Amino acid sequence: MMEQRGLVEPSQAHSTHETYQHHLRPPSDTIIGPIGINGGVFSGHATPIINQGSGNIHNAFHHNHSKMTRGMKSLHKSVAPGAFHNALERQDPPKCHASTREAVIRDIMHWVEELEKERQFMWVHGPAGAGKSAILQTIAELCHAAGLLGASFFFSRTAGGRNDADLLVPTLVSQLCISIPEMRSHVEVSLERDPLILSRSVEAQLESLLFGPLTRAACDPLTEGLLRSRPRLIILDGLDECGQPKTQRHLLTLLSGAALKLPIPFFFLIASRPEQHIRNTFISQP
Repeated sequence: MMEQRGLVEPSQAHSTHETYQHHLRPPSDTIIGPIGINGGVFSGHATPIINQGSGNIHNAFHHNHSKMTRGMKSLHKSVAPGAFHNALERQDPPKCHASTREAVIRDIMHWVEELEKERQFMWVHGPAGAGKSAILQTIAELCHAAGLLGASFFFSRTAGGRNDADLLVPTLVSQLCISIPEMRSHVEVSLERDPLILSRSVEAQLESLLFGPLTRAACDPLTEGLLRSRPRLIILDGLDECGQPKTQRHLLTLLSGAALKLPIPFFFLIASRPEQHIRNTFISQP
């Protein structure tokens, strides 16, 4: 857990709470806005911020339905399958071309691969068209191939389901049940105990389908040791395309709390436009 609060100035780069600040041109060489990485925090955890001016994850929706419990079938009915990084709906998604965005991708992957991370959040932000989604798609593919991707959600304001905050938890949990199989049986128990959990609030879903299952798996001597070897990176692209600003702030607040509460550390790579309400939430979340 980090003690740092607020943004770190670029002059402090390479300190313990490192801030990256790259100013790069978009791939087209038309200046849309700078790209960089700064450091910021939620309360309790430092957050690198990118500023723009797993091997085990497959399409969870295509999991073997013949072995699914009734609860898991209901879970999969509540996911947004088009939000996965490798979804059929997102066939041929934007990604970085060879020799572009190399410094940014290198810095992100360095953070992803750190064994002892000091930051649980990284924020990629910039104006429309600056290449945020291409960067996160490239990172998702690299992490998927390396077995480092826990789950992903690529928001889209114009795609049904991919702009709905109510589908976020089921979509992430359905993927985590594959990348972290030790939690699957506990998720099934939660779904059986409360068949209506998927109609409850995002907070209630996080508690029942994420916190509870992971805590029980962490307390089980048969699975405790395996959890830390599993991929725990969650990628969220286009946060500003999910509902209204109030919803976006609420999701960030919930993720901040989740990062503190989960029995094993998870790491969040988030991209959005540099909206002030999102920046303020990263910096000053109480």
